Amino acid sequence: MLTFWPHPSRLLTPDAPVPQILTPEAKSAIFHEMGVDLVLQIPFTQEFSMIEAAEFLPYLMKFLPGLASVSIGENFCFGRGRTGDIARLIEEAGKYDIEVFSSGRIKENGEEISSTRIRENLQSGHIGRANRLLGYPYFSYGPPVSGRGAGRDLGFPTINFPWAPELRPAYGVYAVELLPDEVGGHHPGVANYGVRPTVVADGDPVLEVHLFSFDGIKPGATCRVAWHRFLRPERKFTHVEDLIRQIALDKEEARGMLQVVEVSDRRAV
Repeated sequence: MLTFWPHPSRLLTPDAPVPQILTPEAKSAIFHEMGVDLVLQIPFTQEFSMIEAAEFLPYLMKFLPGLASVSIGENFCFGRGRTGDIARLIEEAGKYDIEVFSSGRIKENGEEISSTRIRENLQSGHIGRANRLLGYPYFSYGPPVSGRGAGRDLGFPTINFPWAPELRPAYGVYAVELLPDEVGGHHPGVANYGVRPTVVADGDPVLEVHLFSFDGIKPGATCRVAWHRFLRPERKFTHVEDLIRQIALDKEEARGMLQVVEVSDRRAV
């Protein structure tokens, strides 16, 4: 699998880059779990962006001298100024006896699936729709860190993740499952992603996960948090007691939602 990093917009439109849904590490993990043997990540640099369309395949063949075929999506463009399209790739590939396979866009309810649609749904809190478009539950990935114990003081101990994605999902409360690499299994819970306005005056967004019946996560262990359902937006409560009551309601609502989540929607990526 061939990918580029950073996204070309970082170089070509640095004032308005396209926020990425996944980190390179998360993307590679998905590819490998799909059965891909090798992920080749090419740095998208100024030099790379200047490669002419006719030189694109020879450039790839430096890394993959045994290249026999190329599979692309129908809207794939390549080469300086995006001058290369499918027809041009077939023409150039013929010079090296390389086969070209192209696939059409996949649709959902008659509408093409695109990263733009996925971004819009994540940012508006429609996590269920985003998951359907992705084909797997949206997830965050990384090691937990020790927090200040604010959740424990409220009666709902949490596992904290200092997670900073380029594309920030809607701040709010979600029904989630924790998938720790070392321990394994699916561990349901409720999570808050946001700036915690009731208990923190000012701060960066944090993902806090409260599990229903599991506390065996070791500090530093790599974990995946699968996001399944959006419960409500994050908001500031006037009294801490109101927050505690709301968390208890969120917990029960998340428990009920996760009980009806289909197996296909729960699978780890």
